[in-house]
Amino acid sequence: MKNANPICSTPIDCWSRPDHLFYNSFLILLFTIFPFQGFSQAVLNADGPGNTYELINSVFAPSGGDVVENPECVHPEFGRHIAEVWDADLNQYVFEFYIHVTPDNDRCINFDRQRVEIKTYDSSPDSLKGTRHETIVYKWKFKIPTGYQPSSNFTHLHQIKAVGGDEADPIFTLTARKGNPNRLELIHNNTNKVAIANLSLFENTWVEATEIIMVDSLHGSYSIDIKKVSDGISILSYRNNDLMTIRYNNSFIRPKWGIYRSLLSSTDLRDEAVRFNGFSIYEVPGPKDQFLTFPLISMKGLSDSDFSPAAWSTSNLPVSYVSSNESVATIVNNKIHIVGLGATTITASQSGNLEYYPADNVSQLLIVANLSLTINPIADSYVHGANPTTNYGTAATLQLKENGTSSYTRKSFCKFDLAGTDFAKIYGAKFRLYSNGITAGTSTPISISASAGNWNENEITFSNAPTADSLLTTEQVANDLTYYDFDITSYVQNCLAKNSLVSLLISDNSGANTLIKFNSREAVSNHPELFLAGISSNLPTLELQKDKNKFQIYYAYESKSLILNFTLLQNSNLNIAILNSVGQLIRCILVKQNQSEGTFQQTFPMSDLPAGIYFVRISSGNVIQTTKLNFR
Repeated sequence: MKNANPICSTPIDCWSRPDHLFYNSFLILLFTIFPFQGFSQAVLNADGPGNTYELINSVFAPSGGDVVENPECVHPEFGRHIAEVWDADLNQYVFEFYIHVTPDNDRCINFDRQRVEIKTYDSSPDSLKGTRHETIVYKWKFKIPTGYQPSSNFTHLHQIKAVGGDEADPIFTLTARKGNPNRLELIHNNTNKVAIANLSLFENTWVEATEIIMVDSLHGSYSIDIKKVSDGISILSYRNNDLMTIRYNNSFIRPKWGIYRSLLSSTDLRDEAVRFNGFSIYEVPGPKDQFLTFPLISMKGLSDSDFSPAAWSTSNLPVSYVSSNESVATIVNNKIHIVGLGATTITASQSGNLEYYPADNVSQLLIVANLSLTINPIADSYVHGANPTTNYGTAATLQLKENGTSSYTRKSFCKFDLAGTDFAKIYGAKFRLYSNGITAGTSTPISISASAGNWNENEITFSNAPTADSLLTTEQVANDLTYYDFDITSYVQNCLAKNSLVSLLISDNSGANTLIKFNSREAVSNHPELFLAGISSNLPTLELQKDKNKFQIYYAYESKSLILNFTLLQNSNLNIAILNSVGQLIRCILVKQNQSEGTFQQTFPMSDLPAGIYFVRISSGNVIQTTKLNFR
């Protein structure tokens, strides 16, 4: 619990976080001049005997439903446990809530407690539910009778409950508690007593509570002020501008009013009648959440035109982008501009405005390559703990199962050979498996690990299978008849550098005893795959359009040299120059007058040039051609 701010003079004074300063000042001014006017609100007041439950539901569940929780399943002879009665002090009808030590219980669901409460719930209008970043104001009046008897266990008069996720415990409660003297406690998160007042101050006295909640799972704001209706004197007050007002996995919060009490100390209790009236719920206008959607970016080549990343926000506000590696791609007019080969992370953002909070950033990987390949495994198999010496190398499936017992364990192995793929560098690698069998309705985390590659498809068994070297990635698998992709880029890059095989162990580490089957390379179709994208070690060939002379240009990253192979089909004048990214001449690297036909190779050191994007311009006869290269 963060420290409360006891010196706030109004509930709004505590809302002083820098990111809410303008908004909070706006609220203060609005509440001062036009208190609660024009806001989305619901108001519930008693209007006379009869149709009480119907009146409550018409306000808190106008689209249908029942928001009254009562013990009438076990106590029907008493009739309805909420009535509308005349109150002489307020000079109006009010709601009176009744509870009886015997035989009332909690809706015939729980018998160690009892309740009669009204609430909002999931079918109530959105304006009656508090979601993240919204500010909700609850107001109500109540009066407990003289001699009200709580127990040392809980006796709630008001709750703020959460819905969805971890929803068992209330977020806030006003609880009457037996003691010396009896007291009214404000409790946060079912454990922290953040404010306490003498219960006798509330007996036979109408009070009005104003509760203001800014909903946030980390830095929420909360205030409550309970004043006597007769003279406006505050008898319980609490403020805190930095605490949890909704748990991270809750969907929304909602209020409850009435009597909800434990029966574990029933001898302390008596039959009670508590009066309520003047319920109101205000949803204060303010910024709303927005969410970004950013589709995957397909692999690009150096010659690709500028393109929009196509991210969009639920607010329909414009989305901005940044590139983590501007030697691969930059952002020009909010489009991606390809600069060089490699990989970069494109991050989409939306900063919000007075109507919307900033969206959470979303990123996607962009790979700019001149070579992409999909290769199949050279070996695969699964192993089975129940048959530790049996080989399954010819099976059409790769199987997984795990419950912690070796006799049930099934793991699979898959091996790829990068030899002959002609990659100088790899920027992206995805291992792909096709699922053809999984227990319906299950979602299982599948782990991909590196393993030693010294196994043979026709010899590997549970007894001799290699163990995992390192975990590479984990993905959820839930559906049949679809490919699942596992990103193993770093591991494959390492294998390429070491000229080693890509050897993978596939396992289910959830212990859920779910049988999962993937197609093996022996299946009829949809085999395991390894998708690779990067730079080819083969030199790119440029063919001049008129004289058909051929030039191969390659930048060797390790030696920082430009390698030029060229074949002249006829005698030609040659001029080869390096230009900077804006087309200015940096140097001429080759000038030949009447170069004879033939095939030639030359290497030009470029280590003195800073890393960046350059253009190589080739003039052969009357033909000029330019290509872009990324020097590193």
